[in-house]
Amino acid sequence: MITKVTRLVCVPVVGVLVVSALVSCAAPTSTPGSVTGVVQVCSGSVPPGTVTCWPSAASVTAVPAGGSDHHAVSVETAIDGSFSLTLPSGTYTLTALASGPVPGRYEPQDGDVTAGETTQVEFTFDMP
Repeated sequence: MITKVTRLVCVPVVGVLVVSALVSCAAPTSTPGSVTGVVQVCSGSVPPGTVTCWPSAASVTAVPAGGSDHHAVSVETAIDGSFSLTLPSGTYTLTALASGPVPGRYEPQDGDVTAGETTQVEFTFDMP
C-alpha cells in the first residue's frame, strides 16, 4: 500500500514566515531472491558402489514459513529435472511432487531466500 503524507512546517525567519510542504510517498521495495535446483532419482548400479541418477518430472512448491497453501508458489521442472523460483526474501518450506519414473512426494526441505541471492535445493530419491 502506498501512503501519501503531507506536512506543513512554519518557520519564522527574520520576521518572514516560510511555509513549506513536505510530501513523502514511498512504496515498499524488495529485491527478490531465487531458489534453483533439480529433482532426481538415484539408484545403485553395477559395479557396486556407483550411483546412477536421472531427472524426474515434478511440481516444486514453496510455501512461506507460517503461511498457508494459498500463499504457495509452484513451478514444473524442466525436462532435465531443473527448476527455478523467484521469491520475496523469507523462509520457505519446499516440496516436490514427482510424476516421472518414480512418482511420489519427496521429503520437504526448509530454505531461506535472501534478496539478490540464489539458494540451491536438490531433491533426490534414492532407490534401493
